[in-house]
Amino acid sequence: LHRVDRRQRQMCIRDSYKTFNDKVVAYVAYGNDLLTSVKNIRPAMVVCSKAGSATDADARATVIKQCAESLGKVSDLPSSEFKTFVTDIKVAYEEYGKVYEQMAALKSPFGEQYEQYKTLSTQMSAVSKKISTIASTFSDALKAHDDQVSVKDSADALADYLNEQQK
Repeated sequence: LHRVDRRQRQMCIRDSYKTFNDKVVAYVAYGNDLLTSVKNIRPAMVVCSKAGSATDADARATVIKQCAESLGKVSDLPSSEFKTFVTDIKVAYEEYGKVYEQMAALKSPFGEQYEQYKTLSTQMSAVSKKISTIASTFSDALKAHDDQVSVKDSADALADYLNEQQK
């Protein structure tokens, strides 16, 4: 009977360790995918970050277009979350750039072109909301994937089992 208990304990330890180890391997792979994706998206994000510091409307429109173009050139994104984000945000910035360019071209936005300005303003608001939603969805997807591959539960289970066996 003592021999059977010992064998069962060894199997439980082995199973708990295997579960933990499988999670660690998955988490490390996920982390490597994230690092590669961040490294490869970074140049485009540097371009995109310049939009806020552009000195005038024409310069801002140019930077927004460059941002979309830079996002279109991003490659080697092993993270599925980053792939989706880049695809979606590129399209949104292309839309944003077109609307922004049209708004910047208005000569009398609060005069004879007010209706056009109002329409473009509504479109700009919708695209801005879309960009915000894409960013939130991206963040949520990263968190969900991180939770999925987290080693915490399997590490806790292994530690609990080992602690219980010491008693």
